[in-house]
Amino acid sequence: MNQIRDNFSDYLSRAGELTTDDVSNMQAIAEEQRFATEEKLVEQGKKCDAIFFVETGILRYYLITANGGEVNKSIRIAPCMVSSTVALVTGQPSQLSISCFSEVSALKISWSAFQQLMEKSHSLEHFYRRGVEALFVEREQRELSLLMDTAQQRYLHFVERYAAVLDQIPLYQVASYVGITAVALSRIRKRLGAQ
Repeated sequence: MNQIRDNFSDYLSRAGELTTDDVSNMQAIAEEQRFATEEKLVEQGKKCDAIFFVETGILRYYLITANGGEVNKSIRIAPCMVSSTVALVTGQPSQLSISCFSEVSALKISWSAFQQLMEKSHSLEHFYRRGVEALFVEREQRELSLLMDTAQQRYLHFVERYAAVLDQIPLYQVASYVGITAVALSRIRKRLGAQ
């Protein structure tokens, strides 16, 4: 087995509840892929039919607004699983894009094949449910932060959470994630001594 598949097995095994058969079955439906910086794994307005295990790299979930602007919804650092859950579950085109801040090594897992595996394995179904629950917790925390925290507080939370990769994310993208303009972020960073 190669490195990405070994890392995928380790990632799945850390869930603690998956059987050896579950891990083997997941490996069997996973297809290796590489993505370049700025390449999209999921594209807004297009069908999404896969989940990705991201071994290396940094990604962003974003959407294009009606006036053509970009808004960053989420940032993910490998190792992680990514996809458009709404698009997968509803079968509708994705309302967001997932693109790479850096080169990405990933395994693509067919949604329909994964669903078939979940139908046969309670532990895989539980693994998926726990992942979705974690996403909903993160989403609620982000929504509350956007409603209750100041822009400076949101920026400081961002710096704390993404400290290891902060220098790899352009500042205008940080500003979008925080929910402010690049100019406002520049003022905050100047006030804080450019953290």
